[in-house]
Amino acid sequence: MTKKVAKKASKKVDEVETKGKKVAKKAEAPAAKKSAKKAEAPAAKKSGKKVAKKAEAPAAKKSGKKVAAKSAKKAKPEVKAMRPGRSKLNERGVLLCSPINEDLKPAWYEIKVTTEADGMFGSKITGRRFVGAIQPDKDERKVFDMAAYDEVTLRAILARLASVTFHATGRPNSKGVPSRLQPDTEYTLHIRLAITKENAIRAGVSKVFVNQTDKKGRVKSVMLDKKDYQVRKIRRVNKYLPVAFQAASMPPKPERRSRRQVAEDE
Repeated sequence: MTKKVAKKASKKVDEVETKGKKVAKKAEAPAAKKSAKKAEAPAAKKSGKKVAKKAEAPAAKKSGKKVAAKSAKKAKPEVKAMRPGRSKLNERGVLLCSPINEDLKPAWYEIKVTTEADGMFGSKITGRRFVGAIQPDKDERKVFDMAAYDEVTLRAILARLASVTFHATGRPNSKGVPSRLQPDTEYTLHIRLAITKENAIRAGVSKVFVNQTDKKGRVKSVMLDKKDYQVRKIRRVNKYLPVAFQAASMPPKPERRSRRQVAEDE
């Protein structure tokens, strides 16, 4: 009997011990999980920060390069003004020239040239310089005849117009477009003259007009379309026109006269 009682008592003790171990394990499990999470959290944050920094590094470099490139594009180089009467080729291979006359100012020019019987320019050319825009009823004090004070520029313009519109045979091309201008025709050109920050001359033909006779026999000045073959041929001169104004002169200043002098003349 005593042996049986002892066995039963030992079994109960073993069962109690096993139950205690299970309860201890259950109690330890959430605490261990919490401690593990707490331990993993800063490590994960640190590793996440490192990964984020590594991922941001190339992106930041790229963005920095883009910003630097944009700022380099926006930053324009310093413009150095050319000395009077000098010329040079720019990056595009266009000849830039500065005016000999330092007092030369931007203006509009109205040039009238006439073709001969063969459709090429001859010696007939006239020009007027306008202060401001070209208008038919412009104040006479703001319009100057170039033949009176700047005949050199007129000749230079005519020489360049004749060179760009010249054609040896005068035969039309394969598409039937004439190779020369209309014979015995007067062309009116509006030329704009400007001076850049580099002190370089900019000049070009902006509009071309032709005198046409309507049904009633009245002569009218008609502006040609930019796509017209005549305009295209004439506007080839824009590449060489700035040099024609290098030696251009300013019109003479009007004389100031007193009221007594005006009255005496009257």
